Amino acid sequence: METRVLGIDPGMTGAAVEIDEDGEIAETWSMPTIGKDYDVSAIRDIVSARKEWSETPNRRLVVAIEQVKVFPARYEWRVGKKTPVWGPPNDAQKLMACYAFWFMAAACYRLPTEIVPPRIWQRGIPVTKGAPYAVRKQAWWAEANRRWPGIKKKHADAALIDRKSVV
Repeated sequence: METRVLGIDPGMTGAAVEIDEDGEIAETWSMPTIGKDYDVSAIRDIVSARKEWSETPNRRLVVAIEQVKVFPARYEWRVGKKTPVWGPPNDAQKLMACYAFWFMAAACYRLPTEIVPPRIWQRGIPVTKGAPYAVRKQAWWAEANRRWPGIKKKHADAALIDRKSVV
């Protein structure tokens, strides 16, 4: 049976990348948006098309969505202790909505879905644990570029949510 993984990196700058059985990129999509909002119809269309592909005998598609957590934008010292200061509420809400859109589209089409914590897909990539975010992001892109030369930076994280994450 041919199995493919549709890796989803939720967020406005995220992407979806389909990885085939041989670990090669079958298809990529930048996060569908309309202005500053997600294009929910386009997300549904991507998942629907992948469902149609998986309905052919001996084909299976697993949707792997990166688990998202919303962190404060920064910390400030207040009353002698470090206190989180959150960004605009809409940022957190939009990220969680994107996660939900992909999850629900997969659920509606009855596709097997895995929620992949970042620590799982980042495992084994040098310079990730404890490094500043910009350094980690560069390391992830370098790893993706090593595996798939020429991959666009915006598709790197989604591509790294591959078979090793869900198998």
